[in-house]
Amino acid sequence: MNNTLIISPSGNFYGSEQVLYDYLGSTSLHFDIAVPEKSVLENKLKNVFSNHTLRGFSNDHLVLFYTKLLTGLLFGRYQHVYINEAGHTRYILLLAKFFPKKKFFIHVRIIEDTAAARWKLLPGKNVTILSISNFIQNALPFNSELLYDPFHFTDHEEDSSRPASVEMLRVGIIGRVTRTKGLDKLFDLITYLRSIDAEKKFRFKLFGTIEADARNDNWIDKLASLDAVSVEGFYDNQNEMYRSIDCILHLSEQEALGRIFLEAINIGKPFIGMDAAGIGEIGHLLNMEDALVQPGKNAFIEIAGNLKLIANQYAECCKAIDSVKTKAAEIFGMPAYKNTMDKLLAG
Repeated sequence: MNNTLIISPSGNFYGSEQVLYDYLGSTSLHFDIAVPEKSVLENKLKNVFSNHTLRGFSNDHLVLFYTKLLTGLLFGRYQHVYINEAGHTRYILLLAKFFPKKKFFIHVRIIEDTAAARWKLLPGKNVTILSISNFIQNALPFNSELLYDPFHFTDHEEDSSRPASVEMLRVGIIGRVTRTKGLDKLFDLITYLRSIDAEKKFRFKLFGTIEADARNDNWIDKLASLDAVSVEGFYDNQNEMYRSIDCILHLSEQEALGRIFLEAINIGKPFIGMDAAGIGEIGHLLNMEDALVQPGKNAFIEIAGNLKLIANQYAECCKAIDSVKTKAAEIFGMPAYKNTMDKLLAG
């Protein structure tokens, strides 16, 4: 019998669910996994991992689901309960109060879930809070354990066809198209490039779903109307997306960890990001400070300088990011994550 229940609240297949999926495929432990019925994640998990038991629940009847869980805990069905992100926190903390001898684990993955208002009940001694970065850890109103999310690094041979320089640099901006991702900075950047007669040397390609806030005041239309910008939408084929760009620019100052930075390292594409939050944390861990830009109203000037450097020394910049892949895999690879999670959930 599996004595650990894993709960994934949203049922989507974004970063946190992808991490869970990869972990379930690597561990030798056996779990019951509760996910929303008819969700993307449920469809992904069905008939994939024979060593785990899938259990569906309805988001419209959460009280019923957690009442059944309370009964299961009362009769010894589970000893451990792990929730893959901080949704449903109020239910988990309440159950932890009722069952002080059971162990509960809550993974905090986004900055919004660190707000004190989300934690009306404080975690007891039988609750372990896991943070995916120092940025998240420092924002929480109580202590937590640091566990970097894993990334599956793949083998690839160094591309000998990389040009020494690029006449027009194709810059990928990847992720949800929203103001919270720092895309306001793109207007300032392109205006500056135009002022120094360099706009035509760069093409900015936006990949991702357009969020509602980006449509307000025709903001996304104004961005798309710029000659240097193309809005590509969401790409199912990640390889195709990366083949269409030369480097990656990430403008967010609120990224909890920064999976996009690890993707750039994995595929060997030069990266520029803000020296803030999780992106900055990765850069400093890997001694990649050259890839980071200091936040501030004049950040676009430094970004422009980095873009010109990449365009002029493209092959060299690709080699520089290739050189940190081994170290990145040691810190962010699945083995380290799996070993820590196995010890927690089997303990």
